[in-house]
Amino acid sequence: MKALPSIFKGAKYTKDHYMELMALLYELLGKIRKEGLMAIENDIENTNESPLFAKYPKVMADHHIIEFMADYLRIMLGGNLNAMEIENLMDVEIETHHHEAMVPSHVLAKFGDALPAFGIVAAVMG
Repeated sequence: MKALPSIFKGAKYTKDHYMELMALLYELLGKIRKEGLMAIENDIENTNESPLFAKYPKVMADHHIIEFMADYLRIMLGGNLNAMEIENLMDVEIETHHHEAMVPSHVLAKFGDALPAFGIVAAVMG
């Protein structure tokens, strides 16, 4: 029930939000290219204290994005998986997140589908 108001709100992601995210990714990947993959280890382990992440407050406000990026950059730092395995893991996590986000709207749709039955029962009883 707590999630139902989120159905009626607009999208929280704007062009500015996406541009800030792209700027963060550009800066992270630039640092990796110049200094190597291990250069971002401290930034990834302590995202709240990282000066790199602190430059982007809109991105830092969304813990889902930060956790997603940090988790997969940690996997890359470990070096145990190839690119295809990481991509598959990312796809599954994104799909799961979208499925969980759609639960309130599915509940509202099912409730709306049931309303005509309530009307029929009320008309018969009346």
